[in-house]
Amino acid sequence: MLGATAGGGIEGRRSGGCPAGVEPVSTPRRVPAHTVFRMADFTITEFRDVVSACFGGATGEEIKDSTLDTEFTDLGFDSLTVYEIVLRIQDDFGVSIPDEELDELKTPASLIQHVRGQLTAA
Repeated sequence: MLGATAGGGIEGRRSGGCPAGVEPVSTPRRVPAHTVFRMADFTITEFRDVVSACFGGATGEEIKDSTLDTEFTDLGFDSLTVYEIVLRIQDDFGVSIPDEELDELKTPASLIQHVRGQLTAA
């Protein structure tokens, strides 16, 4: 039962403003619309989806199984484009790809394998 106290406060309320026995409810965090929750695997399909989300639908579909071992530069992706793709992968899949490692990931296959390795290690 709530009642006034000598100090002017309300008896039965905790310092957080909630009645005793009631836990405060936190405001839910808004998740960006493009967020994909952590998956156990990262495949060429997810890679194509990320590329399509970054640059338009047709771009991701142009990456075929036969071009996975082709360097990004030979596929027409400059370093800024690859960086944007990596940022999106990091945001969507919760992985971290330091710049030093990014320099070594020169093909879609190497990037996919790197992300896959981080997801299975988590």
